[in-house]
Amino acid sequence: MSVVQLYTRGIILPLRSHRPPEPFGKPDYKHPKTPSVKDLAPEDVSHLSYNEITFARHPRERHEPSIVPLPSWFPYNQTARVKIEYRLSCTSEGAQVVLCSVLEPDPDVWKKMGHACPKKVVAKIFDPLYYRNTHDMVDAADREYAQEAAAYIHLHGHRMDKNRTYLDKPDIVPGFFGTWTTDVTRAHLRKSFMSLKDKKKTKKKEAYERKLFDEAPKPARLFPHPFRPVRIILLEFIDGSPLSQFCDETVDHSGIHILRPMKPYEDEEKRLKIFHSIMDTMSRIGHMGIAHLNRQPSNFLIKHDSNRVVISDFSLSDVACYSNIGWQIQQKLPRPLHPISWGDIDTWTTFQGWFPAEWIDDVSLFDAWGEATFSHAEALKQVGRLPYVPGDPEYEEWLAEREPPPPIPEEWREWWDAPYPDKADIESPPTTHKASDPIAGSSVTPAEPTRESIDVTQWTNQQTPASHEGKNVMVNRGTDP
Repeated sequence: MSVVQLYTRGIILPLRSHRPPEPFGKPDYKHPKTPSVKDLAPEDVSHLSYNEITFARHPRERHEPSIVPLPSWFPYNQTARVKIEYRLSCTSEGAQVVLCSVLEPDPDVWKKMGHACPKKVVAKIFDPLYYRNTHDMVDAADREYAQEAAAYIHLHGHRMDKNRTYLDKPDIVPGFFGTWTTDVTRAHLRKSFMSLKDKKKTKKKEAYERKLFDEAPKPARLFPHPFRPVRIILLEFIDGSPLSQFCDETVDHSGIHILRPMKPYEDEEKRLKIFHSIMDTMSRIGHMGIAHLNRQPSNFLIKHDSNRVVISDFSLSDVACYSNIGWQIQQKLPRPLHPISWGDIDTWTTFQGWFPAEWIDDVSLFDAWGEATFSHAEALKQVGRLPYVPGDPEYEEWLAEREPPPPIPEEWREWWDAPYPDKADIESPPTTHKASDPIAGSSVTPAEPTRESIDVTQWTNQQTPASHEGKNVMVNRGTDP
């Protein structure tokens, strides 16, 4: 079924800052269901068309008190206006992604977030009208919006806190410019062509209808309203293209999707540099507490100027701080996992054809490439230095700062600083049999074991069976130290 394209060039969207709901819909979350929000059954909306459902069901709001309070830099009670300039990804299913220019920019809107006022932003629009694969379209749009908003808020918090994992590679995700909402009315497409007088009249009417909607009690039966709120996330515009644009996709005889690279990535070395960046990015995201579960080539943007990779979609991600545990194991590590440890070759099946085909059959080739590519020598090359060579003072200085040596106990210091004696001056210590004291935890030198005759009854302080009464048993037993 075709869907009317509501977000075309020239449409102006008035925005209000919005507090997104917590992620929901998964059993791992503390709130699998948003409190006070009723789940709809198919029979609840059977009397409504797809379009009427979007006007009848109000989207979720943030439940208070929330599990994770919104940070102090989050924009509250802010407004903005953007104009759609270009449709980046507008399909009949899922979020609509458009490039917008910012109208009448206010420098104070994004100041708390550490941003200057942008001239252009990418608007990711979670309109329920484009989620038709389920009977509750509003719920599906809310779920993706909540998960993606939580991920960007969490990552931007690492940026504001100057987290080392983020700052070492700050461009792994687009810049975040907040979560917003706009009202789509039945006159949505006509507004851009109205006269100034009609626009003022329409605005006044919609404000009155909005007030009635907010104050009205929830009806027992859903019915369409004159307008519907639509949630939006504003992001930095990345001058790049998705990896999927640089390859064709075919299906082999076993049903596996294979990528066929095109120019300018026909060269394997170029492709592996991109793959290196993707693996490193995913490891860093995991170290910051986010599991990115949608590893499709279309979700990785390649920047035109630097061939760096940027992740562009978090709508299916898991944010650990909202889970029952509240964290994931990677966050407890001092540094991100080695990308080879983060995921084996089976993790990257969606990139078959981008990396050598023999990696699938011989995993050792993938492991060897990963160990060589993510080594310290490769890291030095990336910052314009030669690989480490023995005795390199710069490397030793860097290593001492990164991993300082353990402190030397005072009682060892005199021995530590003394010159090493000649071989002739060293006396061989007497040979002893060492055993570990299970109580004190120290080494002791027991006497030579003796062979003695003991009565089993006396040794175990237990009564021996009748068959052994009166008999002495010879055993090897060392004397107690």
